[in-house]
Amino acid sequence: MEQSIISEFKGVINDVEFWRQETFNSTSFLLEEIESKFKVSINDKEMVADVKDFIESAAGKVEGFSYEELEIATMNNIQAADKLEDVLFVSNELDDGAYPWNRHINAKISDPTKYTSIKRSIKENSKPTLSISNSKENSGLER
Repeated sequence: MEQSIISEFKGVINDVEFWRQETFNSTSFLLEEIESKFKVSINDKEMVADVKDFIESAAGKVEGFSYEELEIATMNNIQAADKLEDVLFVSNELDDGAYPWNRHINAKISDPTKYTSIKRSIKENSKPTLSISNSKENSGLER
């Protein structure tokens, strides 16, 4: 028997190490979707670890698992959510979010006391800004 390792994968997101490229790519994709949707930068190590754990658990427990199906189904939930607490991590379109592999992260994301720094940043970024102009054209005032 002849064996050789051509390359090994090791990735890191917010100090969370990844040994499988598929898990790294899916975690990165979902976090980027959340960042884009809610205009926030995710620097929370705990949330990264939870997303990673969800993906690894689903990959090991869901029959016929597909990283692409997980990404698409969860991305659709991210895009449909009005706030972070409404996001539902699912392994595919048939997943209701209450399976052992996703119950943990879905409970945490809906809990207002979890991921508080991210939720606070989202709330601050969503505050309306007041624009004041001194020009006559914008004020509607004439002298």
